[in-house]
Amino acid sequence: MRKPQWVFFYDDNFAANRSHTKKLLTRMIEEGITTNWMAQVRIDIAKDEELMDLMRRTNCKRVYIGLESINPQTLKSLNKGQTREDMEKAIRTIHGYGVNIHGMFIFGADHDDVATIRETVKFAKRMELASVQFMVLTPLPGTPVFDQMEREGRLLSRDWGYYDAHHVVFQPKRMSYIQLQKKTIWAMLKFYSLPQVFSRLNRFDIWNMLLRAYGWRITRQSRRNLRGFIKQLKEKYRELGEDIDTAKNDIGLKARKTTDDLKEFFHSINWDQIRKIKEKRLNPPR
Repeated sequence: MRKPQWVFFYDDNFAANRSHTKKLLTRMIEEGITTNWMAQVRIDIAKDEELMDLMRRTNCKRVYIGLESINPQTLKSLNKGQTREDMEKAIRTIHGYGVNIHGMFIFGADHDDVATIRETVKFAKRMELASVQFMVLTPLPGTPVFDQMEREGRLLSRDWGYYDAHHVVFQPKRMSYIQLQKKTIWAMLKFYSLPQVFSRLNRFDIWNMLLRAYGWRITRQSRRNLRGFIKQLKEKYRELGEDIDTAKNDIGLKARKTTDDLKEFFHSINWDQIRKIKEKRLNPPR
């Protein structure tokens, strides 16, 4: 049988049971199983020197970590039990053992704004994360977040196909849903820019260069997929002489409980009604 070049341990938290994980890695060393491998873990693995040493000796090359946010208030609301400083220290420790990090972040929590997204991109680049996923908060049915947003009338869609962490399906508190959608794509474009791709080539880091090149390609594909309906929405607001982030409040999003999907929602907007709202605002009754 041909020896695999890579192994991925399919587990939400490979080091959830530290004792079990250490036994497995020790056995791998004893059996001479040192194929390059990767797994999903929590950032607290950095505090366990024995575990980190075993991971290095068994050729762990990459870990996937849900860093979630660099916003202190968001981290607190998510009960992460970690600070930005904790993340920075842990990332440096993991890198010190020769392990690359794929960082996963979520945008759109109630304490997040556009500045949060910009700062997160800077953080990911400064900490030299090998790869990232910037995703939008998704209020999954059955969770407290979903129930809260339902009570507050902030849900934009109940098409579960859009509850994929890539489409904005709710109204954020500190930015518009258009801003959240566009800025999430912008963040990916900034991280997977061509200069970022070739920066890995300068270090002869071919694997991560190829990974970033793949990120560059799929991010631009995602932008193309979203460009159509965002353009339509902009054109409609331009006809009204309104700025998107101002006019959005006139649509009555909070009253809309269901919709097939976001595209149909935009097509179904009663523009005549919005014109009447605009006229009333410009010509209030005396």
